[in-house]
Amino acid sequence: MNQSAPILRKGRKFDQVLEGARTVFMADGFEGARVDNVAWPAGVARGTLCSYLP
Repeated sequence: MNQSAPILRKGRKFDQVLEGARTVFMADGFEGARVDNVAWPAGVARGTLCSYLP
């Protein structure tokens, strides 16, 4: 089975997602981060977050 690398999206929402994740990871660490806690400061819905990051 040939699996290619996941495609990461780019753009304003993507930048928001990364900034939200950075904020949460710096405060709570990777182990303490939760999807909803990343989506909220990023200003995106949970589904949007999941669609941007595989």
